[in-house]
Amino acid sequence: MMSFFEEKIHNLKTNVHEILKLEYLGKSVSLQTVDFSNETIELLTKWRNKNWDGFNTKFNAKFDTTKTWLEKIIFDKQQILFLIIYDGEKIGNMGIACYDESDDCIWMENFIKGKSNVAPGIMEYVEKFFLKWIFDEFNNSKIKFYVFSDNFKTIRLHEKCGFLTLGTIPLKREFFKDGWKWIPTKLSSTEEYGERYFLLMCKENLEKRFTL
Repeated sequence: MMSFFEEKIHNLKTNVHEILKLEYLGKSVSLQTVDFSNETIELLTKWRNKNWDGFNTKFNAKFDTTKTWLEKIIFDKQQILFLIIYDGEKIGNMGIACYDESDDCIWMENFIKGKSNVAPGIMEYVEKFFLKWIFDEFNNSKIKFYVFSDNFKTIRLHEKCGFLTLGTIPLKREFFKDGWKWIPTKLSSTEEYGERYFLLMCKENLEKRFTL
């Protein structure tokens, strides 16, 4: 039996679904559930390789690996990916990873502007509407997001959208054949340092918080 959250995600995935339709700089912008076309897979592969340093895992993405990854998202009960469409062109993506019932929290992920030279400021504009849509659609208390502590541009963007930093998580690299993965680690003393750090950022649903 599907939960309320999973049922909502399932309904969104049933067909390519437009959740937001806005206007930015005099042109249309929308968020729609990801399609499974070759064009989209090629774009996601390109964007993944271009922005590799912002991902938890480092490897050279290829068409087939992206296709497999996208298939997993499409069939996952909780995960969903949305494409940002600006003036009819796919320019980026953002998504939801899962819902944590114990914390009444939705985790956001896969936040990328694939075409950096298009519509400056659009990511902040779309994210604010996306966050509002999540709270309105799911009536959850929080939205959380991990970001690398040295990714200053993304941190500033999320802060403009109302996110606050709750803490830091030290990371170390675990190497495999074609790259590496950043994994949380415990430091045994104050003299130890992580190779890199995650920031845990959170935005609260203030309307729900202050509802009696």
